[in-house]
Amino acid sequence: MWKRLQKSSEYVARISGIISASIILVMMLLTVVDVTLRKFSSGLPGNVELVSLMLVVAAFFAISHCWGNGGHICVDLLFERFSRRLQFAFSALGVLAGLIFFGAIMYGGIGFAIKAYKNSEVSTNLLIPLFLVKFLLLIGVSLFFMQLLISFVNFLCRTLKGPEQQ
Repeated sequence: MWKRLQKSSEYVARISGIISASIILVMMLLTVVDVTLRKFSSGLPGNVELVSLMLVVAAFFAISHCWGNGGHICVDLLFERFSRRLQFAFSALGVLAGLIFFGAIMYGGIGFAIKAYKNSEVSTNLLIPLFLVKFLLLIGVSLFFMQLLISFVNFLCRTLKGPEQQ
């Protein structure tokens, strides 16, 4: 079962990376077209607004991808001097803090997304429905939360096992 969870986490990281990279590619193309059009006339109307909304979504999917590939920042100077069991315990504690933080973002974000939907909130210039962006952001946060949960269980199990069983 653990292998299946680990495979699911890797799959989520891969899909999150593809989504994030695709959004960033579209952002780059829009920006190139905008800058090119400015040479001849005016740029793309609403480009800054659209790229800003896309950036928020891309960032949250990228966080999930980064975690799944082990690309997060880790300070090893002091950490390596601890026993393996203590390293796993501190890792579990750090992941627990992440679960609480991103759980709060999910909880609060659901309310904001529903409020945006009920109030028919739209962006200023392009009139893009903001609930779409907020729900996409929630999907990115949820994927990251799922990965954190799997990591927490992993670190907790490794902490509770004796050093001879690791």
